[in-house]
Amino acid sequence: MNSGEEKRHIWLDSTGYGRIRSGDGRGRRIAISPMISSAGFHLPSVDIFECNEVHSMDSSRFVKWLWETSCTLRGENDDAKICTIIHNATCHNEQTDETKLPKCAWKKSEIVQWLDDHKVPYLNLYTKAELLELAVAYAPEKRLKVDEAAKEFRVEILRLPIKHCVLNPIELA
Repeated sequence: MNSGEEKRHIWLDSTGYGRIRSGDGRGRRIAISPMISSAGFHLPSVDIFECNEVHSMDSSRFVKWLWETSCTLRGENDDAKICTIIHNATCHNEQTDETKLPKCAWKKSEIVQWLDDHKVPYLNLYTKAELLELAVAYAPEKRLKVDEAAKEFRVEILRLPIKHCVLNPIELA
């Protein structure tokens, strides 16, 4: 949401019908992250913050928000079954540091260090490409930061398809 899109007045035409004039959409951008249930917005979970034009939410902010919200929900009802429904945005799917694989842009020494850290056997004469193939072959099971934060408070995560207009309420809004 851009603060320049906030409408304070509605102009009425001769028939009595109103219309909201379009603004240029400039101004500070804010993002609002609430937890929504069948009872409406969960006010303690609302997070409002200013963002830039490029990106509004990153993984570290989302994981922190989910952790705090899960803690609040679990504190409100310790024995309730809690399920959080999220879509598959990139900020929801960042892997934990232990399960991230080496990238092609890494130096050979960094890939070797990753293999050593994960106790993967290799020969010193392997090329960088062979070391990357070896890392993929011995890849640890993928774990996501969001899942780890939710698991701490016994909160189940259900993921929806990206931008699914029927299943995702934010797309309907």
